[in-house]
Order: sequence, then structure tokens, then C-alpha cells
Amino acid sequence: MKLRSKLLLPGILLFVSVIALGCGGGGLSLKYSPLSNPDNVLTSVSPTKIKLLHFTDNRKGGVESTLVGGMQRNINGPVYDIKSQKGVAETIYEAIKSEMVRNGHKIVDSDEDIVMKGEIKTFWLRTEPNENNVDLIGEIAILVEVVNPDTGSSTFLGPYNSENREKRFLSPDSSSVMDRVLSTALSKLIKVMSSDAKLASALASK
Repeated sequence: MKLRSKLLLPGILLFVSVIALGCGGGGLSLKYSPLSNPDNVLTSVSPTKIKLLHFTDNRKGGVESTLVGGMQRNINGPVYDIKSQKGVAETIYEAIKSEMVRNGHKIVDSDEDIVMKGEIKTFWLRTEPNENNVDLIGEIAILVEVVNPDTGSSTFLGPYNSENREKRFLSPDSSSVMDRVLSTALSKLIKVMSSDAKLASALASK
């Protein structure tokens, strides 16, 4: 029995490591980090009081809020769910809030100059396994609506899209890599959004 246990242990550990890879080690943290952006136009707008609402998660298939991808380590192998610690809508909310505050604007619950809301169309990490490595692709797309509370008029913007790719050799645990790939896609998305002159114009129309 002892010999059998010793033989089974490596297999069990390998199985656990594969499951950990699929689940992202308990969930990806997905923290937003601003990228260098010389085309950022949000700083050109006078400080604005923004009532930022959580974006509606309208991803295809109606997936659960914390499901953010599928990991396939081998060609024709099983696909494991990739989950985040927070829901996708909360992740987008925190990223946009951080960017707006970073550029001098204020997030408020009342007495707002404008209301900002929107729709999440894509937020996903997928893989393309090859013989010796795996391509990880993070993709995000959102639609934005800016509402003037005085007139009730809306400005619809986007879709804003981003993609981030990284090639990796197979590893028993790549949760940190998956986190980086999708977090960078999020940073790229916010960079695209903050470079849009139409968004700046909508914020200035208070």
C-alpha cells in the first residue's frame, strides 16, 4: 500500500496543478495599472463630477460574472474555467473610476454633472495551444453611454476594444501569467477609451 501511495502521489499532484491552472489559483486579481498615454485627452476637460454606474454584463452566452475565460493547455485537451476574484462589472467599474480620478475628475453619488454607464460586450481570456507552447489572448470590449442629467440626452461611445497576446511554454501553474495577460488587456482598453476626443467632449458638455 505504501508503494501504491507513492506512485499515486505524483499523479494526484499533477492533477491538482492542472486544475489550479484552469481555476487561476482561486481567481485572478485583475488589477488596473495605467499605461503611458500621451494621447490622453481627459486631462483637457475641466474637473467633472461623474456618477459612475456599474456597466451591464452583456457578454455572449450570459456567463456568470466571475467567469473570465477558458484555459486549454494541450491541443485537443480539456478546457478549464478561468475565474476572477471579482465580477467583471466591478472590475470595469474600478478601472474607469481609477482613470477618471487620476485625471482630475470626481466620482459622486449625487449632484453629478454627468452620468456614465455602459455595457460589457467582451471580457475573456482564451488560449490557442500549439505543440510546445500556448498563446494566451485577452480580449475586452465595452460600450459607453454618457448622460446629461439636466437634459436627459445621451451620447453613445465605442465600442472600445483591446487585445493582449502572450506566448508561453507549458507550465504546471500559469495563473500569474493569465492575470498579467488579462490585466494588461484591461489597461489597454482604458488607454483607448481615455484617448477618445468624443468622450472628452461628452464630459465637457455638462
